[in-house]
Amino acid sequence: MRTEERVSLENLGHGAAAELFQKELENLIFNVVDPNTKPDAARSITLKLKVKPGKERTMCNVEISCESKLAPVMPFESTLFVGVEHGEAVASEYNPNQQRIPFPEPIPEEKPKMLALNK
Repeated sequence: MRTEERVSLENLGHGAAAELFQKELENLIFNVVDPNTKPDAARSITLKLKVKPGKERTMCNVEISCESKLAPVMPFESTLFVGVEHGEAVASEYNPNQQRIPFPEPIPEEKPKMLALNK
């Protein structure tokens, strides 16, 4: 067998193994920089090679797969204020007992005036 024909990680599956790994590595990096994931959670990539030899042991079928285990998106937390009004259950994310800050009413914008065109 000539050297240039020997299988390596770079040329395995005509480059598919390296391509699959690179894609999962990209997904992992995006997951690491995503502010919605836990920053110190461990992530991993598994490149799996399944080889099934034929009866004569001179040929093998190969299956290449790659998967990553990423940090899940952190849950969003909020607070609900609950109560009963007029016999109905109600909930709000705003504290109904907190005083509201009065903001002045916005000044309505004037509509642009239409100019009559002389014909």
